[in-house]
Amino acid sequence: MSRASCLNSTAGFLRCRPGHIHREFSRKPTALHPFRTWGQLGRPLNHAPALSTDHSRAAFISPHCRVPVMYRDAFVNLYTNDIEAGLRFYRDLLGFTETFRTPTEGTPSHVELTLNGFGLGLSAVEAAKRVHGVDATPGSPAMALVMWTSDVDESFRQLTSAGAPGVQPPHPSGKHNRAALLRDPDGNLVEIIARVA
Repeated sequence: MSRASCLNSTAGFLRCRPGHIHREFSRKPTALHPFRTWGQLGRPLNHAPALSTDHSRAAFISPHCRVPVMYRDAFVNLYTNDIEAGLRFYRDLLGFTETFRTPTEGTPSHVELTLNGFGLGLSAVEAAKRVHGVDATPGSPAMALVMWTSDVDESFRQLTSAGAPGVQPPHPSGKHNRAALLRDPDGNLVEIIARVA
């Protein structure tokens, strides 16, 4: 089987020979499907996409075709107008541990924090313009950072007493959960939630 036979793409999947389909990430970036590592090449996948009845069988990745780019660690990065205020909120109030900052002296332009394996970055809006050439000014939040806690009511009381703006006070949120919503210093939504008996 030649590499040329791998270049017939259908909805992000390449057919190398009848019954064998493998995924080509770069040709269809909007079709984010699971893919395999080198050690898994040629092994059947548990869930091939049902593009048609002809494509409903188990899929294989051929070692003769290009392997997609692999990704590793990820974290959420929030752009902020006041990185020191963000640090006081996430590090000092919510208990994140600072693991990296640059520059190390003076006011940082980027800081990374972690909490029980979850990574969070804080970056200055000015740094986004200078380094990436984009306007990352915080606006209407389309996301919320969700944090589990042992006591939503006490957590809400402590955070609002420290100056965090409350959005919704503690309330039942279904499935034996109780939640509350606040805003961080840049207006991003933060949901605190706890399991209740």
